[in-house]
Amino acid sequence: METRPGVRRTLRILPALVVTGLLAAGCTGPEPDAPTGAATPTPTPTAGSALGDPAATGSGPDGTGAALSCAHVIDRIDAPPDGWTTMVAAVAMTRDRLEPSPTGGTDPARLFAKTGLVVRADSRVELAVPAGSAGRPWIGWGSPARPARALYFPGCPDESGWLAFAGGLWLDVPACVPVTVRSAGREERVRMRVGVDCPE
Repeated sequence: METRPGVRRTLRILPALVVTGLLAAGCTGPEPDAPTGAATPTPTPTAGSALGDPAATGSGPDGTGAALSCAHVIDRIDAPPDGWTTMVAAVAMTRDRLEPSPTGGTDPARLFAKTGLVVRADSRVELAVPAGSAGRPWIGWGSPARPARALYFPGCPDESGWLAFAGGLWLDVPACVPVTVRSAGREERVRMRVGVDCPE
């Protein structure tokens, strides 16, 4: 059956109208959900460890964030790598400036900066980034790395020494990202330089 010209024109522009509506909806509303489908590139090996693929699964003790599983340890070392910052005597993170790369996706977090995380095996640790900080950052370590605002490590009773995990940070734009670390009633904050230097 032949389609009338007016109907054909409507059918041609309908997909464009649908796409325009979806884009407009995506530009409004509250804080976006955690990025889904963001690329999880393999982290670069770091001094003192053999970092492999990113990872993080589960949820924290309050049902939010993500839990870092002992099954996703990628290296075991006697001490944190030289030059890394150790916080609350339980977590070590690099002091180097991280260079983010495009995720290739359309998620709110367009960039990913890979870096390892080293945690003392017998410690219970929480890491968190504020939702309102510059770059709207997310953190994730484990296998596969899943973006979250908070990350909980329950400790690995069958392990000893320090454990390395792969992953990194997702964000919209390069930023100085504040990461709060808590363990055994202590709290410290480190500022991660992701594509920019942090003010003194």
